[in-house]
Amino acid sequence: MPGFRIRASLRPARLSRQSTAVIALSPPALAQLREDYYDTDCPTLMDIMRNAMDIVAENDPVNLPALLRLWSHDAMVSGADGSVLLSSRPGAKKPAEKAEKDAPPNLTLFGFEAVEFLKSAVELECPGTVSCADILAISAQLAVELTGGPVFQSLLGRKDSRTSHYNDGVDELPGETMNMTQLVKSFAAMGLTQRDLVVLSGAHTIGFAHCSGFMYRLYNYNSTTAADPTLDWTLADQLRRVCPKRNADPNRVQALDITTIENFDNGYYFNLQLAEGILESDQLLYEDPSTRSLVDIFADDKDAFFLAFVESMIKLGNNRVLTGEQGEIREVCDKVND
Repeated sequence: MPGFRIRASLRPARLSRQSTAVIALSPPALAQLREDYYDTDCPTLMDIMRNAMDIVAENDPVNLPALLRLWSHDAMVSGADGSVLLSSRPGAKKPAEKAEKDAPPNLTLFGFEAVEFLKSAVELECPGTVSCADILAISAQLAVELTGGPVFQSLLGRKDSRTSHYNDGVDELPGETMNMTQLVKSFAAMGLTQRDLVVLSGAHTIGFAHCSGFMYRLYNYNSTTAADPTLDWTLADQLRRVCPKRNADPNRVQALDITTIENFDNGYYFNLQLAEGILESDQLLYEDPSTRSLVDIFADDKDAFFLAFVESMIKLGNNRVLTGEQGEIREVCDKVND
């Protein structure tokens, strides 16, 4: 894999972090999903993944939030089945012929090369054993840990989907312009609550957004000549310099947590209290009375956020998964087996 190489040592160095919470949970039992799923067939899986994730982080620290976002987009569309990793078949032109990866909400995803590197590292030791869906889930788990977030263990045993649909990516992913009713409905379709919405949005503490995701808040908001009034005016002025109205770089990105960019913490919620949410759907969590109190709780108590985040992550990761004889274990993550 270009840009990556596997180290001999299986003991990864940790990125610096302010604090770590170790959390043990007992989620509702799910058939064939368990923490020790690979203990017999691939007992060194977590050592392999930790070593490989260290290399991924050293190659580019932005890979960590990218992998967390990639996993969330996978899990939110038809469950955590690795469908977002599949490429469209050559010659596909119509939306109905394309894969989920090519849906507009997924066009800014990256980290696919990192996933293939992780898969190749696992395949060297445990060929044909670990699904891409589980590798992606573990990568998200470790991305949180390596940036200073809570330490937890995902349940494992997922199989990879043999299908991936463009329209699912369009229809099922929540968007930054949705109102609260739409967001709650979108999360309910995934088996998640309004609380999960607030909690999982906290992943934006290490997230980034392209200018296209928030520029409309900076210029002529709602057909006015001003910026979105729920956005701090000083921050709006700074963002205009990042994303100018004319000749804006489509590849330019902005950190969603402007205070502690590389640390997984509760600073995201503190920013919302100061009207410094970059995405409109983020700031909405504080502006809407139904979710403001939860934002306040997490802004004041990092441990409460960490505990809630792990619960919601596991809940999302266990929803609508393929197990047993369903799906397959792909040889490579971007295409189904022959």
